[in-house]
Amino acid sequence: MSLNIEVSGGAEVSFQWLKDGVVVEGAESNTLVIANATLEDAGDYSVVITSTEGVAFSEIATLLVNEDQPVVTVKSIALSWDLPQEREDGSALESYEIDGYVIAYGTDANNLNQQITIEGALVLEAVVEDLAEGTYYFAIATVDSDGTQGAYSATIQQSI
Repeated sequence: MSLNIEVSGGAEVSFQWLKDGVVVEGAESNTLVIANATLEDAGDYSVVITSTEGVAFSEIATLLVNEDQPVVTVKSIALSWDLPQEREDGSALESYEIDGYVIAYGTDANNLNQQITIEGALVLEAVVEDLAEGTYYFAIATVDSDGTQGAYSATIQQSI
């Protein structure tokens, strides 16, 4: 049984798998292989992806083990980002000038047709739940205190 995460983009990335929120020693590639899963392997698995662009958290996959075979159920994708320090034009952006964020996502990189609104400048993570299998694309934009939405970030991709 294996869990795999795909990341696209030009930045160099590193991976660290977690089981029930605890680091899985030596699990630092985009694939986690669990040979001959036992009841001890049952739990919630995720991976932390780190790059020069920031840190992202994968979906949480629950591994259920029964006598016949392991079953993986995807629950959600957790996203996190850094507090923006400057505007698109390069001028300084203070946290009090940020009202929140808009996360656009979808299964087509050219049609991010779903949105989540995040209120508050210091809320730097969100969880997208109840996703079906497939590849998802995400981009985030800052919303200023005057209601002006900035441009979306580069799109990231995660596959379930």
